[in-house]
Amino acid sequence: MPVDVYELPTPQFLAGLSSEPLPWIEKFEKIFVISIRPLRLRGLRMSLKDWWNHVQQVAAVNGHYLTLANVPNLAPGAGLSRGQVGCYLSHINAWKEITSQGLECALVLEDDAAICYKRSLLDKMTQCLQELEEGAIEWDIFNLGYWAPHFAQFRNITAHVGVGDCWTGTQAYAVTKRGVQILLDHIGQMHLPVDIAIGELTKQGVLKSVCTVPPLFSYVRCSSDTTHL
Repeated sequence: MPVDVYELPTPQFLAGLSSEPLPWIEKFEKIFVISIRPLRLRGLRMSLKDWWNHVQQVAAVNGHYLTLANVPNLAPGAGLSRGQVGCYLSHINAWKEITSQGLECALVLEDDAAICYKRSLLDKMTQCLQELEEGAIEWDIFNLGYWAPHFAQFRNITAHVGVGDCWTGTQAYAVTKRGVQILLDHIGQMHLPVDIAIGELTKQGVLKSVCTVPPLFSYVRCSSDTTHL
């Protein structure tokens, strides 16, 4: 496996996290974390502090050890890297876990999500959810951390929530029970990276996707397992 270019959060960063106990958002019944990198997982745990009590680690798939010819549902000639397939399978495992536990809504994080234990972040997430509720806006997947290409077009549907025609990244998103079922029902043959596949379902009107505008979470600077495996 390639060397992971990643460093643990610095003392200065950790000193900037909230020193007061912060509640978690009840809407997100559990946090599922996808990780194959122990050091990144440790860093995320340090950043989440008490919120880690709501975390369940997903059985992630390390693409480095995959033989693509033996992967079911992988479309012939898809051109996906082993890392992209491992990432896709890891998210499927998270969706299946949400279904098996009968959760109405959960947050899914990859280990490179830059989420910080701060009151300001909690207030922003709460505000976005309140705007969706007050507007009676239905959603299946709520992207809180993503990268938008320069050509992407976004349209606000509330003050801080919008819909877009293109976004990439699955480092931080909430998904509902209905959304999970749609994703599992439309897996079919994997021919696109998981984030692009979710975007395609959105464009087709199958999946109701919304996102924070701008994204609340970025990602830590580290080597990507989808491009280096």
